[in-house]
Amino acid sequence: MFLNKTKLFTYIVLAFILCICKIHAVIGQNLKIDSLLTELSSAEESELPLLYNELSEAFAPYSVKKSLEYAELALKNAKLEDDDYQEAEALYNKGIAYYYQGDYTNTLEYVELALEKYKTIFDTDGISRSFYMIGVMYYFREDFKMAVKYYLEALSFFEKQNDKPQIAGLMNNIGNIYFDWGQLEKSLEYFEKALVLYKEAENSIGLASAYNNIGNIYKIEKNYDKALYYYDLSLEVKKANNNQQGIAMTYHNIAEIYEFEGNINDAIQYYNSSISIYKQLNNQKGISMLLSSLGSLYWTINKNDEALEILQHGLEIAKKNNFSEDIRNNYKNIAQVYESMNELGLSLMYYKQYSDLHDSIFKATIHRQIEEAQTKYETEKKEKQIELLNIEKELKNAKIKRQTIVNYTLIFGVLALFIISFLVYNRYRLKRRANFMLRKQNAEIEKQRDEIRSINLDIRSSIEYANKIQNAVLQPTKSLSELFPDSFIVNKPRDIVSGDFYWFMEKKDRIAFTVADCTGHGVPGAFMSMLGLTFVNEIFSNYYSLTAAEYLKLLREKIKKSLHQTGKQDEAKDGMDVAFCLYHKESKMLEYAGANNPLYIIKEKNLMEYKADKMPIGIYFREKENFTNHTIRLNEGDAMYLFTDGYVDQFGGNKGGKFLSGRFKELLLEIHNLEMNEQKRIVEDTFLKWKGDNPQVDDILVMGIRV
Repeated sequence: MFLNKTKLFTYIVLAFILCICKIHAVIGQNLKIDSLLTELSSAEESELPLLYNELSEAFAPYSVKKSLEYAELALKNAKLEDDDYQEAEALYNKGIAYYYQGDYTNTLEYVELALEKYKTIFDTDGISRSFYMIGVMYYFREDFKMAVKYYLEALSFFEKQNDKPQIAGLMNNIGNIYFDWGQLEKSLEYFEKALVLYKEAENSIGLASAYNNIGNIYKIEKNYDKALYYYDLSLEVKKANNNQQGIAMTYHNIAEIYEFEGNINDAIQYYNSSISIYKQLNNQKGISMLLSSLGSLYWTINKNDEALEILQHGLEIAKKNNFSEDIRNNYKNIAQVYESMNELGLSLMYYKQYSDLHDSIFKATIHRQIEEAQTKYETEKKEKQIELLNIEKELKNAKIKRQTIVNYTLIFGVLALFIISFLVYNRYRLKRRANFMLRKQNAEIEKQRDEIRSINLDIRSSIEYANKIQNAVLQPTKSLSELFPDSFIVNKPRDIVSGDFYWFMEKKDRIAFTVADCTGHGVPGAFMSMLGLTFVNEIFSNYYSLTAAEYLKLLREKIKKSLHQTGKQDEAKDGMDVAFCLYHKESKMLEYAGANNPLYIIKEKNLMEYKADKMPIGIYFREKENFTNHTIRLNEGDAMYLFTDGYVDQFGGNKGGKFLSGRFKELLLEIHNLEMNEQKRIVEDTFLKWKGDNPQVDDILVMGIRV
C-alpha cells in the first residue's frame, strides 16, 4: 500500500509541474482567476479559446469540474475558429483535469489525442509535454519500459529548449522508477539531482515533489526524524501554493510516521485532515486509500467497531469506483478485524472474498503471460510454415515448368529435350539442397533435445541427492514414537525435496518439538529448511531454561542475521512459519509459541485453537518485539496437532476449492479418539481423495501427538 500511495502523490505533483511549464502559458502560478473572468466578459470570439484554456488550466488544481467545463468550451470554440493549436491545448487540459480527478484512463486518452494534434502543427512544446505526460501514465500502470521510452522522447525536446524544470521532472520520475525497483540509493541520487535543478529554476511545485520523495526514502529506511523534516519542507511549499491535493497526501505521509512511532492521536488527526481535503476535492481514490489506512490503525489499537465502520465505508467507495487493489485490501483488513472479534464465520467469508479477488488478479496476469507466450509461439510457427510453403511453392513451380517443357518437346524436339534435362538437374540440385538443410536442422534439433535431456537428468540427479541429504538430516518418524508412543507424522513434499520440516528433541524433563513451513518449496525451500533445522537444533541444545516464545525470538534473530535482513526494499524477504512446543513431562504443562502457524488441542471432544502471532520468522514490516507464550495444562488422552498450510490450502473436491481450516478441524474432531497410526492413514487418504487429479500446490506436513 505504501508504494502505491507514494505513486499517487508523485502523479498529482507532476500534473502541477506539467501545467505551469507550458511556454504559451505566459501567466504564472499566481494568476488571478477573477482577472481572467473579467477579460472573458469583454473578449472577442477569436480570443475565447485561449481564455477558456487558461481558465481550465487555472481551475485544475482546485476544481476539476470547472476545469473540465472550461476545457470543453475551449475545444468547442477552437473548432469553430479553426484554431488547431487551441484545440490541442483544450484536449491536453481535459487530460490534466481528469488526472487531478484520478481518472487515468481518460487522462491517457485525451493526452494522446492532444499529441496527435500537436504533431500536425509541429508544436514542439506541446509534443514534449504530451510525451512527458504519457510517460507518467505508463509509469502509473507499472509499464516501466514504455514509461522510459516516452520520458526519453520528452527529454530530447526539453534539452534542446534547455528547459530545466522539465529536465528536473524527468530526473524526479527516473528516481521514482528506481524507488519502485527497491534501489533506494540510486533513487535518492536522482531525487537530489532533481532538487538542485528545481532550486536553480525556482520551481516551488517541483521542489515540493523532490522534498516529499526524499522523505519517502527515509520513511522506508525508518529514519523517521529525517522523513518528517523533508515532509515539513514539502508541506510548507504546498501551503504557500495552496496545493490542496499535495497537502492531503503529505498529511497522509505524516500520519503514517506518527503511526509507526506509536503516536496514535496525532496519526488519527492527520488521517482525518487528509480525508477532509480529499472529500472537498471529490478525489475518490484518495478517500478510499485513506479510509483503508485509518481503519487498519483503529484495528491495531483494538477499536474494532470503529475499524469496521471505517473499513466498510472504504470498501463501499472502492467497489463503486472499481478500485480493485483497495477492494482486496479492505476485504483482508475486515477479515482480520472479525477474526480479532472471534467472529470466525464473517472472518472466513471476507478472507474468501480477499482470496478470490487476489487469485483472479493473479490468474489474469498469468493468462496475459500465457497469451503472450502463445502469440510468440504461433508467430514462430507461422514463419516456419511460410518458409516450408515457399519451398513447396518452388518445387511446384519447377514441376509446372517441367510439364510445360515436356509438352513443348513434341514441337521443339532436341532443343526442348536439352532444356528439360537442365531443369530436371536443377530441380534435383534444389531438392538435394533442401533435403540437406532438413537433415541438418533435424540433427540440430536432436542434439538440442539430447542436451536438454542430459541437463534434466543432471538436475534431477542433483535434486534426488539433495533429497537423500534432507532425509538424512530429518529425524526418523519412528524416533518420535520413542518420546510419544501414540503419535504420527505425515510428510508429503510437493517436489522431490521439501520446504517444510519437523524437529523434536528431549533434554532433561523437557521435550521440544516443532513444525515449520519455509519460504518457497522444492530446492529453495529445502535450503531454508536445512538452515532452520540447524538453528533450532543449535538453540535448544545450547539453551535450556528459555520459554517457547524466547526460542522463537532467538530463532528469528539468527535467521535475520544469516540472511542479512535489515528491512531494505531490495533484500531477500525469506523466512519461515513455525509452531514451537515445549512439553514438561513431570508437570504435563505445554508451552506453545507460533509464527503464523497455530496449534490445535482436542480435550474431551472440544477442539481449542491457540493462535499464532501474525508475523514470520524473518524480517517483517510490523513485527512485534516478542512472540506470545501460551501455557496449557494437558491431561492424559489429550491430542495435539501441528501443521503447515499446505494441507488446508490444497485445491480439490467437487467444486475445485480449498480444503480450508474448518474442514480440517471437523476431520480431526471425527478421528481424534482413534490410534494415531490410524489417524495418519485417514489424514493421508482424505488428502488424496480431496486432491483427486489436481496438482499438489504446496508441501504437506502434519504432526499428531497424544499425551
